[in-house]
Amino acid sequence: MRSSGTKWMVRAVAAVALMGLGAGLESLRAQKTQTFDGTFRHVGFVVKDVDASARHFADVFGATYAPIHAVVPPGPVPKGYPGDPKAGVKTTEIRTNGVEMHLLEPTGGKSPWRDGLERHGDGSIQHISFGVKNLAGTVATLEKLGGHLTTGSGDSFFAYVEFPNLPFTIELEKVP
Repeated sequence: MRSSGTKWMVRAVAAVALMGLGAGLESLRAQKTQTFDGTFRHVGFVVKDVDASARHFADVFGATYAPIHAVVPPGPVPKGYPGDPKAGVKTTEIRTNGVEMHLLEPTGGKSPWRDGLERHGDGSIQHISFGVKNLAGTVATLEKLGGHLTTGSGDSFFAYVEFPNLPFTIELEKVP
């Protein structure tokens, strides 16, 4: 049986490997559908305890982390949202060697973060984030491809789009 420290390291290495997937997803922007018109931003991990996880990630990567802060609620929720619209996260960001990681501890009731934690466990990848120029258009394109909006909106500064066959959410952030 692996120790919790080993599990974290395995997941962290897997996340870095998934960043390679991010580069592949960016190639979608070359398609006629212009699914992504931006670039890879960061990987978000859902955790049970952001304070302990931040210290552990910082130790593993030899990095520091931003002050832990609450985001409640993080943004608009779409019509028919099945979760708690007041749920949010305690979060921090870690940057090392050009890689940014966000740690997200769910607060409140049902939410995409709590769902990810319950389905995939502590330290699992909750989202991969991309900066896009046309947020509304990108959300619409991903919905046509089978995704569904879970948080945010095309008119907001960000949106979460989930696909049934992906073990993580795609986060879109509006960039200039």
